[in-house]
Amino acid sequence: APGMMLKHYAPAVPTFLLRTGTSTSSVASLKKTILIDFGAALKGRHADFLKCFDLCAATGCSEEACQQVFAVLREAEAFALAHEAEAICLTDVSSSSAPSPGSFTEALYDR
Repeated sequence: APGMMLKHYAPAVPTFLLRTGTSTSSVASLKKTILIDFGAALKGRHADFLKCFDLCAATGCSEEACQQVFAVLREAEAFALAHEAEAICLTDVSSSSAPSPGSFTEALYDR
């Protein structure tokens, strides 16, 4: 069943997509929120969060992000549970432009 296998990710912590330039007022207190960033898109806001993880160090590194997205999600969730975080926010990789069909960005967005 979906969500029951180890390889399937089913979050135990509320998880949201966070578009750049969008108000974060609807999200739990950011100091109790984990951020999973993509290419440091929200680097200027990292200090607002309890902890930040980045799927890749450089902008536009979709292939690297695809390879590690679920490992980072699990690591962020383990940290969130250990530190009583209220939510995990992921930078929306499609918010800057529409992913090209067949691209790593499209694959990452689909995940």
